[in-house]
Amino acid sequence: SNGLLTSDIISFSPHVEPSNALSIPTWIVHTSSVLEWYIAMTLVWKQADLSNNPRWKDLTWGMLPAHASGICACTFHFFYNSASVYWLVGLQALLTLIGNTTLALGAYRIFNYESNNISNAVRSVETTITQSSTPINDSNFWINNIIKVVLSAIVIKYGELWLDFPFNPDGEIAGSIVITATLLVAGLFYYRDKSETI
Repeated sequence: SNGLLTSDIISFSPHVEPSNALSIPTWIVHTSSVLEWYIAMTLVWKQADLSNNPRWKDLTWGMLPAHASGICACTFHFFYNSASVYWLVGLQALLTLIGNTTLALGAYRIFNYESNNISNAVRSVETTITQSSTPINDSNFWINNIIKVVLSAIVIKYGELWLDFPFNPDGEIAGSIVITATLLVAGLFYYRDKSETI
């Protein structure tokens, strides 16, 4: 029945899905990677309060380029790996390089803030595991996020068949998607930082 439903969606859509379109499982891998990285960013942010070390927030900002790199990959596949937006692959590699650098810098700043005592840094990580208010050990937390990932994969895969621009790749639109998604995540943490300092 699922196959029939999928066939119905494709047959009624205004566009024909290209042969190189990603499968649902592959889209799940991509969307879950972006979501789990964002969750990791929020956990790292919380560690700043748990450890009284504000440098953990710097590490969250250092994770942003890698998140943007993931957005580049998803955007490239959204346009069915079109040669006209192949520059996203290069941008993804560049953002990965930048992200690795900012992550290393952020980790060093955390270590340096802990007075160069590695035992303090280890205890801070243990504090996150034992005291974090994020319900990472709650089955509902994982079930909810799995549902979000699967639904996102389905909506992206079949929803874009009803759009024109994925089949007419445009660099400006592709760039706008990456920039908008990145600014949205950055804005969420910026707003959180401002609200916490009030």
